[in-house]
Amino acid sequence: MGRGFRYGLGLELDQFSVHAKSLIQQIATGLDESSKKIGKVGYDHNLLALNEIAEIEQQLVEINSLMSETDWSL
Repeated sequence: MGRGFRYGLGLELDQFSVHAKSLIQQIATGLDESSKKIGKVGYDHNLLALNEIAEIEQQLVEINSLMSETDWSL
């Protein structure tokens, strides 16, 4: 959607036929839904990345702990 459409400066649908109005509204709805899905995918991807980073950090803590407990004087 264009910035004007998002901020209430939408198309004046009165100038279009009933069929054209319906198509425009369907397109606007589809774009809105797609935008929400894209946002959700981005959000979910960020959560996944954060979870993976947390797992890696935990593994590093465990590795560091094992290394500090290891007797290296073989």
